[in-house]
This record gives sequence, C-alpha cells and structure tokens, in this order.
Amino acid sequence: AGTATVIITNANGGNYIVNGTGTFEIEEGTASVATAPKGLENLPYNGAEQALIEAGAASNGTMVYSLTQDGPYTPAIPTGKAVGSYSVWYKVQGDGNHSDSEAQSVTASIVKNTVAAPTIQVTPPSVTFNGEKQEPTVTVKDDKGFVIDGSEYEVTYLDENNNSDLIQVGTYTLTITGVAGGNYTFDGTAGKNTAEFEILPADQKPLTITGTRERVYYGDTIQLGTSGGNGQVTWSVGGSTIASINNGLLKITGVGQVTVTATSTKPGYADQTATWALYAEQKPVTAVVTAAAKTYDGNAIATVTAALNTSDLVAGDVVKITLAGSFEDPNAGTDKKVNVDSTNPQFSTDSVGQGN
Repeated sequence: AGTATVIITNANGGNYIVNGTGTFEIEEGTASVATAPKGLENLPYNGAEQALIEAGAASNGTMVYSLTQDGPYTPAIPTGKAVGSYSVWYKVQGDGNHSDSEAQSVTASIVKNTVAAPTIQVTPPSVTFNGEKQEPTVTVKDDKGFVIDGSEYEVTYLDENNNSDLIQVGTYTLTITGVAGGNYTFDGTAGKNTAEFEILPADQKPLTITGTRERVYYGDTIQLGTSGGNGQVTWSVGGSTIASINNGLLKITGVGQVTVTATSTKPGYADQTATWALYAEQKPVTAVVTAAAKTYDGNAIATVTAALNTSDLVAGDVVKITLAGSFEDPNAGTDKKVNVDSTNPQFSTDSVGQGN
C-alpha cells in the first residue's frame, strides 16, 4: 500500500522518443477476524490466574487482546483470578498492507467454586495423648485437585463426647466450611466436607500386684497392693462367690479358684491391668476325737464325735462332726481301743463352714 510512480520511456529502435511519468495510490486492505475468540464463562475460582478465552484466528494480521477497549493490545491470552465478569476485547493488528480491524469483545466470568467432594488431608491422622492441645495440619483440595488456600475455609473439631479442645482422647470429626465472603463453598451432604483425626490413649507403666502368697487357704485375709501404673487402682474378683476384695483387702470365704484383677485408670491413658490367679485350699485344722462311754449292750458300736479347736476356725464358723466307730470288742471295760471310720462324717444341722 502507498503511492506508486510510473515512468514511461521509448523502446530501443522505435520511431519516437517518448518520456513521461505518472503516480497512483495503492490503498491498504483491512485485516479481518478469521475465527472469533470464545469467552469462557463460569470458570470455577482456583486461586490462580486463568485464561479467559479460547484464542481466535486472524486473516492478514495478528490477533491481539486487551481487557480494556483502549488497550494496550498484545497477542497474549488475557487472564483473570478474581471472581467476577470480564470483557475481553480483541482485534486483528494489520501488517504493512492491511489496517487493524475494529475492536470487538466477548464476555468471560469466574465464579465462586462450589466444591462437591473436597479432598481433605489430615497430617498426622492420629497422635498419642500428651495432655496438651494437638492440632493437625489440614490440606484441602477442590474437585480438580487444586490446593485451596487456608484463608478460604474454617476447620472445626468435635469428638464423640462433644469435646473440641483437641486435648482429650477421642476420634474428632473435623468439618470444613467456607469463610464469609470467600471464594469457596463446600457441599456438606453425607459428610462430604468432613474427615477424622484421632487422639490415642497413652500407655501407662506396667502394673504388678504385690503382697501375693504362694498358698492361700479358706478364711485368709490378705492385704494386696500394686506397683507401677499411672492412675487410680480398682480391684475385682470377677464375681467370685468364694472371695471378696475392697481397696486391695482380699477375703477368702470358700474353697476354689479365684482370679484377682487390679486395674489402673487415668484420663488420657489406656487402662493397665494385672491379675493374680490363686486356688483357695481347705483350711488345715486339728480335731479332738472322743468316743462316748456306754453301758454294756452286747455290741461294739461306738458313738464318736470330733470337735475342732476354736482357734482353728474362721470367725462365725461352727463345726460339729459325728463319725462312725466301733470298740475293739463288745465287752465292758475302760481305756478301750476305738476304731474310727472317717469316710462319711455327719455334720450337725447347726454347723457353719463345714467342707472348708
């Protein structure tokens, strides 16, 4: 495009001498849009710059863009970050033979990001109780895997006992909610915006029962104690009918197998237990056996009784025993030998504690 000059001269060997000049104008053409750019609507906010259009194509020039009608225009694709609507202006910048096309615009928009299924990473997922607040690091990603800035959401915690202090042992449900005026909302249906964080019980020192005995008998009273543990100790004999225990004082009231359990409990710690399995044996006693005198009756049958030393009996027990026996012969006499059969002792009806 521009002004051209025409110079006319005669041809060699011709019949005329010709000289002359002239000018004319070559006007610029107009560049044009071959394919218009496409504005991108409803782009979810992601905290980063996003392209606002799909590029167009130019004829006889270069496609250029701007976010304002008056420019400046560049070939770079315009981007936006903030939530809102955008007007993207474009035109074809002509070459040496073409003028620029008229500027036109398309619209684009970035909208608040509604996260349907956020990815919530809790680091670490669990810790051990230490008596202090322990808050994990929480990372949240949107549906496309982009990390969401922590200023865009709030995290709340609540365990199964309605504790939110992140000190007590428990499984805490953490809930993600968007901040007021923020760029994100989170779908809360079916717990989609929740994750879990657990504070586990700490271990106590090993617990041992002290004061045990190698052999235990009916009627024994044994004061037991413990060593180790970190908490309050409680005692149990597992519902036994032949033993009871209170503050470690074990009382044996029968014969048989007994398991004593000591349990140390303390908030924030796993229970620590210790057991002592014992067999309560029959109590050894000394019996004084007496054969009753009788008048000669022609037979050798003797009435034999056994009396236990009171000092050998458990308080409250009364034991009266009748045994089968016979004199060495049926004849009258003194200091006679008596044969005693102890295989089938008969206890009086007012006996208490027999068999133990």
